[in-house]
Amino acid sequence: MKNALRVQHGQPGLVSKRICLILLSFFVVNLAFTQQVKILFDATKAEAAGNADWVIDANAHNLGYSSGPAILNAGSESNPQRLPDPVQSAVIANTPETYWMGALSFWAIDCVKKGYQVETLPYNGRITYGDGTNPQDLSNYKAYIICEPNILFTLAEKTAILSFVSSGGGLFMIGNHSGADRNNDGFDPPVIWNDLMQNNASGNSNPFGLLFDQLDFSQTSSNLAALPANDSILHGEMGNVTTVKWSNGTSITLDPAANANVKAVVYRSNVAGATGNTGVMVACSRYGSGKLVAIGDSSPCDDGTGDVNDGLFPGYNGDVSPNHRNLLMNSTIWLVTDAHHSYTFTGNGNWDISSNWAGGLVPPAILAAGDTIIINHEGGGECILNITQQITAGAELIVRTGKNLVIPGELLIQQ
Repeated sequence: MKNALRVQHGQPGLVSKRICLILLSFFVVNLAFTQQVKILFDATKAEAAGNADWVIDANAHNLGYSSGPAILNAGSESNPQRLPDPVQSAVIANTPETYWMGALSFWAIDCVKKGYQVETLPYNGRITYGDGTNPQDLSNYKAYIICEPNILFTLAEKTAILSFVSSGGGLFMIGNHSGADRNNDGFDPPVIWNDLMQNNASGNSNPFGLLFDQLDFSQTSSNLAALPANDSILHGEMGNVTTVKWSNGTSITLDPAANANVKAVVYRSNVAGATGNTGVMVACSRYGSGKLVAIGDSSPCDDGTGDVNDGLFPGYNGDVSPNHRNLLMNSTIWLVTDAHHSYTFTGNGNWDISSNWAGGLVPPAILAAGDTIIINHEGGGECILNITQQITAGAELIVRTGKNLVIPGELLIQQ
């Protein structure tokens, strides 16, 4: 994570970090620098074919599609480069999504504002895991986002993706309705995603515990699964998700027998009681040490800007706003976060006031290994640690850029 104070120790013992200043009764922590989280957006699977523009930025528009992969200088579709331009290091809090040109630019800009680094895997890039000759090997990234793939994955690519997730990576699987074959090769996103899961070398015909349905429907739904108040996707750091809108999308069928970690997040409006394994619009799962999120429509990702020759619509921050933005960013944050539990201070004032914490969840007095506390208070505010808080070895305390942690109480760091 970029520009964050990270308190993380792994040696036995307990160090008291009581702040005692002669002239001041508190200590303000601003920031330090830690390794930046990198997120890769795929562009190898004809994501810019037809009327789509599922890229974060493209300086060139010279790709064409006939009945398969992209053909250079054979058309006017977006040809995104590895690094968006202008540079992401210049992105600030009020940078507009039009800073880059692509239908996923709003999402990518939001990621950069969170301190993440974003890249594109270009149309001729290689999907590998553990290949030191590939500068964009998946092992270099924390999350891999694939929006509406239109080309089948090769067996080697499937192995790379499964290895990436099982080794701790985060995969965002974005589908679309049946028949959305934008490059005319005979395969639509539901078929392509299901082929990844059903025809691979893992020996498991449904490793993630979900399959995309061959459907085409439009629907607005507030039929949420009964998840805990601290669920990272429905009630995450960006805010609550209460509604989603599919504009020609599909649903997902879960198979807990194949993967017991799979769960529904949002159901179709006609699924009684928001339970069961069918009619799922948003799902998530774990596989090995990694995580994945799957949604049945690409419309929520679309920011309405990009290739002027494509029919784009403002689904990301237009339809049922701010729900889609919250859904995609909460999911992204969850995918890149290693902690078992995350507690985010979003208010202003004392630590022990539940309303200052996302979802009303105050962290326990002893933060367990693998758990994370994030200080991301309101603009102009501060977080005041007015109690004793212990950070166990392997846990993390992160103070976001420009945020202040004031400590008149006691911070105990186990080493």
